[in-house]
Amino acid sequence: MQKVYLFDKKGYFVGEDFDYGTGLPNNSVYEAPPEFEEGFIPHWNGTEWTQAENHKGKTVWEKDEGKEPKEKEWKEYGSLPENVSLSPPPKTEEEIKETRIQEIQSELSNIDTKSVRPTRSIEVKRADNKIKSLDVDAGLEDELATLSGLEAQALELRQELHVLENSTSIANQT
Repeated sequence: MQKVYLFDKKGYFVGEDFDYGTGLPNNSVYEAPPEFEEGFIPHWNGTEWTQAENHKGKTVWEKDEGKEPKEKEWKEYGSLPENVSLSPPPKTEEEIKETRIQEIQSELSNIDTKSVRPTRSIEVKRADNKIKSLDVDAGLEDELATLSGLEAQALELRQELHVLENSTSIANQT
């Protein structure tokens, strides 16, 4: 029995089988395909094996004239057409702005959470100091420094957020 190499109706390698003495099965040849290369699949062109691009199963973006690119799974072997890309389209100015606004809001929320503990600790220590007439200790100074740093960070973020929320995109200005 001789090994045969099978290909689909478009010539793309699908596997191996054997010639059981009844002749060469349809869509098969005796010639072994080349070694698989990353991103390629062997392709029988009618006379020899070649390497064809393999983007099957990958996420691509298809651009139609005048429309937003559509994300989809590529289902074919071979080179991608000119209107199909493996890279997502660049984000619009508005998308970038919205993403940054969400990041700032998340950071501000984290700062608010981080500042609760130092604030409570300071309040307790101040109350304690009033009752006991003690001087401010180093722990209180550390808590005040932490809180001051968080407040400065929050102020910078709020200023950036204000600028972003009140800015108009370049497209809206024309």
